[in-house]
Amino acid sequence: MKKDEMTGRERMEAALARRNADRVAVFPNNYYQASRTCGMSVSEYASSGETISKAAIAGYRHFGYDAITAATDVAVEGEACGSKAERPPDSPACIITPAVLDYPDFDRLKVPNPYKDGRMHRIIEATGRCREAVGKEALITATAMGPFNLAAQIRGVQPILMDTLTAPDFFEKLLDFAVMVSVEYCKALIDAGADMIIYGEAICSPQMISPELYRKVVLPRQQKLISVMKSYGMKWSIIHICGNIYPILEDVAKTGADCIDIDYNVDMQKAKTLTGLPVRGNLDPSGVMLLGKAQDVDQEAKKVIKTTMEGGGLILGTGCCCAPDTPFENISALINASKNYGWFN
Repeated sequence: MKKDEMTGRERMEAALARRNADRVAVFPNNYYQASRTCGMSVSEYASSGETISKAAIAGYRHFGYDAITAATDVAVEGEACGSKAERPPDSPACIITPAVLDYPDFDRLKVPNPYKDGRMHRIIEATGRCREAVGKEALITATAMGPFNLAAQIRGVQPILMDTLTAPDFFEKLLDFAVMVSVEYCKALIDAGADMIIYGEAICSPQMISPELYRKVVLPRQQKLISVMKSYGMKWSIIHICGNIYPILEDVAKTGADCIDIDYNVDMQKAKTLTGLPVRGNLDPSGVMLLGKAQDVDQEAKKVIKTTMEGGGLILGTGCCCAPDTPFENISALINASKNYGWFN
């Protein structure tokens, strides 16, 4: 087997710039699964900046992927805005009582202080710890909710989907507030050492809202957020939207993000060709990564590499977040696929 000629950081930066590296970059979405490298439950992992970074660094060291992320769940920003979250012992936290139950509640919202309110400070601390420990060798990333996802954590998914039809002006006002929250949080993450922000926008999927609504109302807010953060000093960004995003794929390319996460039901090569952007993905996190065998992971990863690596711009990974109990050997098989099939020369 050939020996690496680049660090993970260098490999990721080459992929994001659509340059050939020594081999294909690998960065699975496995921060819950990484907690198992330290024998932690999900709640133990998410309990402090120290535990989050400890597991993230241990996972990176154990498996040898090219980037590291400090993240917990989609409720972090919403909880800081006043929503109430439930924290199961071994599952991610989730919002159970939104901050805005009725329209007048909006007037009580305040942009949270990311260093004091809710659990934001844990992610900021963990990001800084990761930067200090492995920042010279791995790309340091952090996750944040995009405007629509964050608005849904403040309002509730079902109510906000109704708002798009019955209270469109309110919906837009809430999106604008979400942009302000995300800007302040992402500034703190960048100050802590994040090279890249991964924006989660799952409910922008065409399975949730119409492409027309996305283009007209949500996309401009995503563009504003990413533009502001690039001006602040964000080096790289990825946008993640779950599911079959063919109807909005070329629109997502207009967000200003440097890379697009691709779920397992979208062809990676088509996505790269249609958008002209680097792509990350896209093994099925359930059917292949969790329930499959190492040889299944190897073969699926080989397909992605062989169809998509030409011309650079491929970050091999998973279509969405891996379950905590994803087998260790399956994560290793993903990394090894790059070493077996992903050399550029």
